Amino acid sequence: MVRSLQRAEPCVVHPATEAYAQEAIIAIKSEKVISAPTDTLYGFACDACSLEAVNRIYKIKGRKLTSPLAICVGDVSDIKRVATTNHLPQGLLRSLFPGPVTLVLQRGESSILERSLNLGVDTIGVRVPDCEFIRKVSRGSGSVFSLTSANLSGDRSSVCVNDFQSLWQHCACVYDGGLLPLGRAGSTIVDLSKVGKYKVIIRPGRYMIMDLKFESYSFQFLTTVPRLRLGLQKNMVWSLQRAEPCVVHPATEAYAQEAIIAIRSEKVISVPTDTLYGFACDACSLEAVNRIYEIKGRKLTSPLAICVGDVSDIKRVATTNHLPHGLLHSKGH
Repeated sequence: MVRSLQRAEPCVVHPATEAYAQEAIIAIKSEKVISAPTDTLYGFACDACSLEAVNRIYKIKGRKLTSPLAICVGDVSDIKRVATTNHLPQGLLRSLFPGPVTLVLQRGESSILERSLNLGVDTIGVRVPDCEFIRKVSRGSGSVFSLTSANLSGDRSSVCVNDFQSLWQHCACVYDGGLLPLGRAGSTIVDLSKVGKYKVIIRPGRYMIMDLKFESYSFQFLTTVPRLRLGLQKNMVWSLQRAEPCVVHPATEAYAQEAIIAIRSEKVISVPTDTLYGFACDACSLEAVNRIYEIKGRKLTSPLAICVGDVSDIKRVATTNHLPHGLLHSKGH
């Protein structure tokens, strides 16, 4: 690929602090490209509504025009300016953002984005990084950013400004937030563009397992703990439908009867054990067991363990006659 960018004036590097936010805002409004830290990697950013600025990012990176760019906004409330969110559970966006996640959404008819941006793609990746500097600049610009990692396409991602020093000359300014602590993995991408389908796209690295913070909503058949940790699998499609918002209660005797009713109704609950939080259901209900497999995205060939209330109940599910007398009572709690 031929790089047609001309050498620019020497780039100025400033700290990524509030004192330099206004300078960055002016650069963005002038259709220039800046580089700044996010909560994952250093990125190149520009006004996503400026075709000239967007093309400049493609040239800096040597990136194919067919490779889409993500969008960065300052606040969750700005997402509706670029994408359709009406189909999402109430509170979902605020439970995920700000954070190291890119949500793929349908580009709405009223989107302020250039129609030529990501041409031929009817979805858009949206980020609200957990990084106050870039969010402040986005808010101040009055627009939304195109955002991509600060490196040549195919090269390793940048976790400090020196990693992409050879590209500084093509930026109006570089803002130094120091060494980013989370390694070279980008954000985890979750496709929420289709109603009822939740497709998780994994990049190699830190976020192969990450906390998606499903706090204020749940899926059908799912009663969730405040922070549900999912083992994300490549291209897994979640077909569970959304349920009513889940209620989280203390694991105390006062709420035991409610849990008993849920189990008897062939539902899944989540409770603490002496080791980890777990999903639980009536093991004699095939429907309930299948729900657990569906929630976890687990292969049906992977066995589940059985939990009983007392040692005397073990004989209801397993043979214990061959065991030494007293063994279960010595190890069973």
